[in-house]
Amino acid sequence: MRAWFCRRLVREAIPFVEYETRGTLRAVKQAGAADTKGRTPRSPRALLTRYRAVLTFASSALLVHVASALANIALLRWVGPSDMGAWQALVLVQTYLGIVRVGVVNGLNREYPFLKGAGDEVGAAEIAATARFHCAASAAAGFAYFSVVASMGAPGSRLGTLSMAIVSAAQFYRSYLEGTLRGSSEFRWLARVNGITGVLQLVTLPLVALGGFDAMCLRFVGLELLGVVLLNVRHPALVYPRPRLAAYRRLFTTGLPLFASNYLLATSSTFGRLFVLAQGGTDSLGMFHVALTVQNALGMVPSALVLYLAPRFAQQFGKNQDARAIASRAVRSTSFLLVGLAPLAAIGWALMPSVAKHLLPLYTSAVWEMRVALLTGIFGASQIALTAFAATKSWRPMSVFIALAVLFRFAGPRLMAVWEPNVIRAAATGALAAEAALFCAAIATVGSIGRVGALKHQRASKETR
Repeated sequence: MRAWFCRRLVREAIPFVEYETRGTLRAVKQAGAADTKGRTPRSPRALLTRYRAVLTFASSALLVHVASALANIALLRWVGPSDMGAWQALVLVQTYLGIVRVGVVNGLNREYPFLKGAGDEVGAAEIAATARFHCAASAAAGFAYFSVVASMGAPGSRLGTLSMAIVSAAQFYRSYLEGTLRGSSEFRWLARVNGITGVLQLVTLPLVALGGFDAMCLRFVGLELLGVVLLNVRHPALVYPRPRLAAYRRLFTTGLPLFASNYLLATSSTFGRLFVLAQGGTDSLGMFHVALTVQNALGMVPSALVLYLAPRFAQQFGKNQDARAIASRAVRSTSFLLVGLAPLAAIGWALMPSVAKHLLPLYTSAVWEMRVALLTGIFGASQIALTAFAATKSWRPMSVFIALAVLFRFAGPRLMAVWEPNVIRAAATGALAAEAALFCAAIATVGSIGRVGALKHQRASKETR
């Protein structure tokens, strides 16, 4: 069993930052092209018509990311480090609770459209029914866990914990709703839902200014529930939830290796926060969160570029099977992005004291950590490596990259703590060292794709002579 799982993980795992996006965009593209199949559009208007679903969905996803980043920064103006740290501690627990999915959602994202495309409506319905049962059970488990924690906690913390119970349950169930959308009109509706929630993230910020932490919790609850309700309005696969052993087996076989790589990357990103929470408590975690918010804001640029490069890499590799070209392009894109982000980080470094003083007065003591987070953010360009691994199906270097990500992110803060007694500063500098080392590892592992591709090309040339 262990050997089987390792082989599946190495050969079939797809990275967290790229798998869901590329698979969703591929489904949107196929749905948007359904009406024009068999014809080659020549005019810009025809191309726009054919890929309108792709553009609409991508634009709405970008809107949500931008609105979320702006809203997270704005929240820090009205919610202090202690309350924000308490909420982020709940977010950490929710991240690790994601293990209850055990690959069902990943398997759904692959198997449901595959069976629909093959014309197996019965098999697709059984997969959907089993996945809906599992996601509903996961939602119930998440709600029950946080509800028990709330009943055992102090009265002042119950609203936050109960809010996370509802948010967690809504997000678990929403993964099923999004995983079974496949038609062009369905993705356009998802784009509208994303657009509505993205705008409301900004529009509802004054409520937090008036109500503080309690209003922030209720705001999160309202946004999550609204998203679930809107997706249910036009959902095509609201089958009766019932488990089927054969469907579970198929979902696990396909999704568990994918889930393992996703889960490792997701949990490795929490190691710095866990270190701060364990060593300094929720107040320190809240102060460290402002640095992570700055880092994530700068990280939107690499994420947007990955959204563009993922289908381009896959298309190019499918056309000529040239891994060297993909590796070369990935290294160039990674390097250029690093150079392009450096001036933004330099400008942010200079302006950060003034920005913190006027916009984030509750977090002025974390200016140094926010500056370091800007430098950490530019190394987010290493995400492009994961896109290259998936496009060329280079599972072994991808597995090495994931293992190094777990190692560097775990060891970075702890090694820095040997020299730096300040917990928040040690975590910030440790994250910088970890992401810089991971960036170098990304360049090296992507380069190995090119070298392997060159050897295969030489062997193929010799065989044809």
